[in-house]
Amino acid sequence: MLFRSNFNGTYAGTGVFSVNTNNGVANVNTAMSPSAIVLTAGTTNFNAAGANTNALTISSATLGGTGTLTLNAGGSGTWASSTLTGSGTLAIGAGASLDTVDSNLQILSGGRGIANAGRMTLGVAGTVRIDTGGATINNAGTFTFADDATFTNSSGAILFVNDGLARKTAGTGASGFGQFQNNATGTVQAQSGVLSLFSPSGTTSTYAAGGTLNVSAGATLMLTGNGGTHIVNGLIAGAGAVGFFTSGGASGTANVNGAYTASGG
Repeated sequence: MLFRSNFNGTYAGTGVFSVNTNNGVANVNTAMSPSAIVLTAGTTNFNAAGANTNALTISSATLGGTGTLTLNAGGSGTWASSTLTGSGTLAIGAGASLDTVDSNLQILSGGRGIANAGRMTLGVAGTVRIDTGGATINNAGTFTFADDATFTNSSGAILFVNDGLARKTAGTGASGFGQFQNNATGTVQAQSGVLSLFSPSGTTSTYAAGGTLNVSAGATLMLTGNGGTHIVNGLIAGAGAVGFFTSGGASGTANVNGAYTASGG
C-alpha cells in the first residue's frame, strides 16, 4: 500500500521536520520554517512558497514539488543518493552550502530548478544524471567540482547559468557541465584535471563579454559537444590547455570572438 500524507493549513513547528515514508509520498502544501528538514526515504513534495530551513538532509529520498524550498543564509545541507525533481526550486541562500557526500548516483529531473547564492559542491566523484524534464541551475554564488564528479544527460538535459564562480578544484579526471551560459559577471576556473563545457546537439552554449574562462597550469578546459555550438565573447586565459572536441561523429562549432591568452599545450 502506498502511504500518502498531505500537510495543509498552518504549520507552526520550529523543530526538526523529518520524513521517512519508505515508498510513500508526503505533500507539503503550506509554508513552514523548521530548524531542520530531514528526508530519509520516500518522496516529499514542497508545493507552497515560503518553506525554509537552516539545515537540510536529503538521503535516499526524493525531494519534489512545485514550490520553493529555501536553505536559509548561513545554513547547510547534504544531498546523498537522492533525486531532486518537480518544477519547483531549491534555493541556496547567501553563505549557505549544499554538498553531495557520497559517490552514488544523484538525479535531477522534472524541470527542477536550483538557485545558488551560496556554495554548492559536488564533493566526491560520482554522477548527477539528468532525467526526463531536465533541470536548470542558476549560479550566483560558488559551484565547485571538488573531485571527478560530473553531470550527464540521460533522458533530459541540464542548463547551467553562471553569474558567479563555477570551478573544478580537485581530481585528475574529467568533470563536465551540460549546456552552459556564462554571463558577464561569471567566472569559470579549471584548476585541476579536465573541466568540460558541453553543448548538446541543437543547443548553443554562450560566454558573454566580461566573463572569464580561466585555465590553471596542468589543467584542461574542454569546449565539447555532439553537434552543438559554443560562442565565446569573453576572455579565455591561463597557463593550462584548452581543447575543442565533438563526440559521436557529429560536427560542432566554436566561435571564439573574445581574447584568447591560454599558454598551455
